[in-house]
Amino acid sequence: RGKSLIVAGGIGVAPLYYLAQHLKKKKIDFTFIYGVKSDSDFILKKEIKKMSSASIFVSEKGGGKRMTALDVLKNIEINDYKVVYACGPKAMLIELQKSKLPLPVYAFCEDIFGCGCGLCLGCAIRYRGKYRRVCEDGPVFELKDIEFND
Repeated sequence: RGKSLIVAGGIGVAPLYYLAQHLKKKKIDFTFIYGVKSDSDFILKKEIKKMSSASIFVSEKGGGKRMTALDVLKNIEINDYKVVYACGPKAMLIELQKSKLPLPVYAFCEDIFGCGCGLCLGCAIRYRGKYRRVCEDGPVFELKDIEFND
């Protein structure tokens, strides 16, 4: 138990909003960073503000200072947190992995689920040297062990 950091990119906010509700019920403090392409892409903003101990909303093409969720992460005192939960575009997760944060980072993997039951292997990713099905074995994996083929 300790303070959590949630990093959402685009529609990656959906599963992380559900996680935030769970953390709130468990009385676990968290900061919610939410980045989108443009200001009109934000959803659940009021709800996130209400439940998080701190929330930061940024957009790449909106008004004010233009930045991504990962830009915000560079300016946060990471040692204040025990764990990071992230969901967003693959490029965001790759950059987050490259940053080598000194704490566990769990990625909620998004993919196209062909069958949804693990048979088609359309959602397979390399994880800890083996292929894993996001629909069956995930969708949450420790980010440092995902082998992206970027």
